[in-house]
Amino acid sequence: MSKIRKKVLLIGPMPPPPGGVSTHLMRLLQHADSISDLSLSVLDLRKRQWFGTNTNSKNWLRIISEFLSADIVHIHTSKPIKVRLGRIVKIFGKKLVYTQHNLREIDDAATQEMFSIAHHIFLVQEPLHINEKYRAKMSILPAYLPAIKKTEVPEWFQNEFQKFPNVMLSLAYHESGKSTEFNGKDLYGFDQIMEAVEGISSLRKLDAWMLILIDPNGTLEQHYSERSKQVESQTGVKIVYVSSAVDVVSLLPFCKIFIRATWSDGDALSIREALSTGIPAIASDCVPRPQGVILYKTGNVKDLEEKLLAVIQYPYRITFQQPDFSHALFAVYCNL
Repeated sequence: MSKIRKKVLLIGPMPPPPGGVSTHLMRLLQHADSISDLSLSVLDLRKRQWFGTNTNSKNWLRIISEFLSADIVHIHTSKPIKVRLGRIVKIFGKKLVYTQHNLREIDDAATQEMFSIAHHIFLVQEPLHINEKYRAKMSILPAYLPAIKKTEVPEWFQNEFQKFPNVMLSLAYHESGKSTEFNGKDLYGFDQIMEAVEGISSLRKLDAWMLILIDPNGTLEQHYSERSKQVESQTGVKIVYVSSAVDVVSLLPFCKIFIRATWSDGDALSIREALSTGIPAIASDCVPRPQGVILYKTGNVKDLEEKLLAVIQYPYRITFQQPDFSHALFAVYCNL
């Protein structure tokens, strides 16, 4: 008689577009395929679509059936609807797991209610403060999972790379038509990066350098259009603003520097991808970062400029192997 597999329904986004949470869920589904005790699937409410390991469906009867048959429901959305979803899960007597992917909203009433009603809570990094009553059911677990499937390098990149082989890369994830801001500023700091590049160009010539800025929904493409042209003209650095889905993992091996200029953050998957590839990762110190990251003072463009210049002058590649955090996550599922 075959062993009954515990069914886990993850609720959150799936690519495209690729963001930190959607990439995490896609990879989680791929990693779970080899776990005999568990059966994972994803419900993307935005797409109104259910995703299994080798199939997907927009049939609402199938979606309802998957919810009703789930033993565990793991919510990954940060939107206010998460509370209603959590309450429904509890009404149906299922185990509720909740992941908070950033610390910006940790004190929100909705997040605090999710902490209260969840059977288990995941945070991607240690918070500055937390109600101790939640500690017993909480795990600090980064969202990084190694990529199982990789895509080909895009043709546009191959063409540009021949002319500009020195590549700096940064990425953002804004919802379509709605930028993510922090105190009125671009959360991902593309403006800071361009200003730092301008500063470096006044000190040394940036021969054959290309700055790739990835914004999969193209939300701020128009906002940065004139600024990009201005920086290109003044510095000679080729700026490529990518407004479509692209697999960053396929580009990183060709990069010289990865930049994470955020004002606030979680445990960014892209930083761990860069470290595991061996390229220097420069990031703001707005949150604790993994070992190997070059930190600059958040919002301090001069400090960012100095850190970038140092790596440009003295390039290196050092691989910082990243753990596969899926094993700890699956262990929680099995023990619930």
